[in-house]
Amino acid sequence: MMTGNGRRWINLGPNWATYRAYFERDYSGKDGVGRFLLAMKPLSSELARACADLSDEMNRHTGLIRPYPDLRVSMEEWRLVEAAMIQVLGHGWHLFEAGAASRHTAFGTMALKASFAATWLGRRLTSPLDGYRNVEVEAEKCLDPRNKRIRFVQTGAGNGVIVMVHDHNNTPPVEDFWSITSFIPGHGRGVQLFWGQEKEPLPRLSALAMTPQALVERYAPDSSVDWDEEGGLLKINGRVFGKRVYLPARKDGLITSTSGAVESPIQGLLPAIRVLDDVSLQTPCTVCRKPDGSPAQHPVLRGPVLLQCSDRSEHRFRNSAFEVTWRPQRLRSFFFFVADAIMRRTERKAQTERLLSAASQKLDQADAEVAAHRRKLRGTVPDSEEVISALLYNPRTFEDLPLEMAVIFLDMVGFTTKGWDSREMVARIKRLHELAQGSILREGGVIPKTLGDGGMAYFPLGYPGDHRGLNHADVIWAAIRAADGIHEAILAECSPFELRIAVHFGSASLAIINGVLDIVGPEVNFASRVQGVADPGTTAVSLPALKELMSAGMRNMMPNLRAGAETVVGQRVFTSLGKRVNKQTAICSFTVMPEGARPTQTERVLRFDRAPGSRVLNRPRRGTDQEDNTA
Repeated sequence: MMTGNGRRWINLGPNWATYRAYFERDYSGKDGVGRFLLAMKPLSSELARACADLSDEMNRHTGLIRPYPDLRVSMEEWRLVEAAMIQVLGHGWHLFEAGAASRHTAFGTMALKASFAATWLGRRLTSPLDGYRNVEVEAEKCLDPRNKRIRFVQTGAGNGVIVMVHDHNNTPPVEDFWSITSFIPGHGRGVQLFWGQEKEPLPRLSALAMTPQALVERYAPDSSVDWDEEGGLLKINGRVFGKRVYLPARKDGLITSTSGAVESPIQGLLPAIRVLDDVSLQTPCTVCRKPDGSPAQHPVLRGPVLLQCSDRSEHRFRNSAFEVTWRPQRLRSFFFFVADAIMRRTERKAQTERLLSAASQKLDQADAEVAAHRRKLRGTVPDSEEVISALLYNPRTFEDLPLEMAVIFLDMVGFTTKGWDSREMVARIKRLHELAQGSILREGGVIPKTLGDGGMAYFPLGYPGDHRGLNHADVIWAAIRAADGIHEAILAECSPFELRIAVHFGSASLAIINGVLDIVGPEVNFASRVQGVADPGTTAVSLPALKELMSAGMRNMMPNLRAGAETVVGQRVFTSLGKRVNKQTAICSFTVMPEGARPTQTERVLRFDRAPGSRVLNRPRRGTDQEDNTA
């Protein structure tokens, strides 16, 4: 407690010695402390003993109160402390300095880590300003910037103002305020934090905690408030209370007893009022009651003093500001270069922490994107972990991953000419994809995306690090079996539509494009052309795929592409019908027979009436004479 210049200063240090100073202010001797301890009987013995052991030695030096070891109390216990203060000191002290100063949360390691500044020599070569400069840095790490902001403004050689803007969406601002200030080097070692009250009504500058109309309307709804925008006059119940002296664009304010801070261009400062008359305004309190049970009168505005409320939800103001004073260190002027070096070190450290924090946020965002891709892939990929691992651990993550694969394209024939309405179209498409998905996934295929009334799938030979031992023929046969299964499922349901299906083998790139898994490359485009020449109800197989199915000894031989010619691969028979397309590509139609004994011509015809056939598309390579073999 300090007095001077007609102003009573109250130390808001988060320690029990501060509260003893409150009681000695109005109650001399041990009587006030005894009454306080008597009211605190419900508290734990540890708290009671801590309060009783406070000695006058802690207040020996003027302006210096040593911090008592921090005692964490529960919210329930602190409410008892608050009630005891009200009982002893009256409702007038049911204010911020008596209501929530010790209710803070220590961020500990997240606070400024300038170990040298906390030493004996460091405290003499630095000032609290060196630590308070990092208030905004620490606030960015500890506070949600969308909910609250905190900053420090120096107003003199040995004093400054801490300003915090808070919207009360989450936690009370008091907790965050003490979380920042309590762990700044030098705080509590010659540093004082005060909230000012005038002992006598003296005209001075005072910044309201919110727009004056909103303040009075909230706590005194029956009062008549008028704000003269032209003259800047605030009228309450017809009386001129104050005059606006500083009003930037924002509509909130802060509380400060430092006129210099109000007159200086502090960014974000809100309306300041010069009090012109001693006006007392009270309103019934929704928390406290008189002995007769009626609501106690809560002071809203008393003279030029704005009483900050407790941190109960009914007594909250939006913003807070506190004056900080310290004793300038003489050694600092002799060793200013050392202090500057320390400040540069702490600033570099703070900048490094900001960069690390930004990098950590980017990593968290990347992890979230990877998790989203995993969820998306699991919906369509049967062996999703292999696909995800192949993409994530690819040296060019999420760019492209070259793979050898068999590709399937399918399309519904005459979809737009069926005359279906939109509802029936949607139902047909859904059913088509359900049937196709079952056959493809059963054979180990992957469906990257659907194409309206069609779709595509691929059967990978393997991913990097995959040792399943598959060869080209394995994945091509899997694709052919999947195509047969789709045709058979369509026939089994007697669906009123037919499909064109194409099977091709080649190299393509697996990539994520616009957040969607896709396969791209010339071979994919060629497979799409294969599907375009297939007859309704048949499967077209490209010549490269057919040659991969042939045995090693036959792989250098060109299949007979003449119309009606047959090629036997394993126990399946491919019957060809040759023709040319674009003078560059020879197309031969083959009938693919199921595995088993070779049927007779009659059996083959009967089977063709019920089962789909297959076509083979020949894609010539440079340096070959495939066109000469197409007769």
